[in-house]
Amino acid sequence: RITMLPHGGNVGIGTVSPNELLEVSSNTGAANGTTTPTTIRISDTDNGSAWDTSNSFANLDFYSADSSGSGAGTKARVGAIAENSTGAQIGLAFSTTNTTDGISEKLRINSTGKVGIGTTNPTFNLDIYEDSSETASMLKLRQDGIGDSSIGFNIIGSAQVSIGLDNSDGDKFKISRSEALGASTQLTIDSLGNVGMGTSSPTEKLEINGNSYTRSKTRGIATN
Repeated sequence: RITMLPHGGNVGIGTVSPNELLEVSSNTGAANGTTTPTTIRISDTDNGSAWDTSNSFANLDFYSADSSGSGAGTKARVGAIAENSTGAQIGLAFSTTNTTDGISEKLRINSTGKVGIGTTNPTFNLDIYEDSSETASMLKLRQDGIGDSSIGFNIIGSAQVSIGLDNSDGDKFKISRSEALGASTQLTIDSLGNVGMGTSSPTEKLEINGNSYTRSKTRGIATN
């Protein structure tokens, strides 16, 4: 059933009282544990033997008619794109635009679920690529609350390590053998540059609390 409201022009599919310009509604059964999702399909009816791997075959475009600034046009796009010539591998390309260039792809989710930022061919779960003279960090974790800013590494059922800034302990950089950054701390670097191993409160440039073993071999000393 399609309903178009007078005056407002809202269009409803599956509803007689659409609240937006286009509202699609159906009883999915999700609340009863059996879901038949409400689906909007964008179809490609072409048949062929060699898929285009450079351009998307189905798009969802976000268009602005504002002629000021960079001018009217498509400002963002999500497109389905073939990643091989048979069309057996399909990825999603996310494109945006700014005031210095036209619309271009910025993020790709490939057919295996790998995410690429700055690359259309991600080879890792998250692959960030940049070719520039930028010296700032390419990836930053930001904390604006009372928690820590950290990243964790975990072997399921075995070891886990956390690395980051301990907000509750003077913003010290820590490496901890636990999910919580401040527990089982193995190495600490404080704001003065002091390094602690076995202690989270080093008072010297290098402070080791516990047994240590140092081995060195000097082959020669050169003097002027």
